[in-house]
Amino acid sequence: MAINIGEVIGAGAGRGIALLILIAGMALSIVGIVVSGLKSVKTLERRISKNETLAESCPEGL
Repeated sequence: MAINIGEVIGAGAGRGIALLILIAGMALSIVGIVVSGLKSVKTLERRISKNETLAESCPEGL
């Protein structure tokens, strides 16, 4: 596996952090895709587009 990863990011000093950043970026992309599909997030987007305040959107209080 190290040989396969080495072909992608290279070898030498600083390549471990490059791998870490690559993995973190992919994980963040996956989280963004999953979160964008959540119903609760879409509801928030609609509320913001209607210019509702936080108090109007949550009448029972915080």
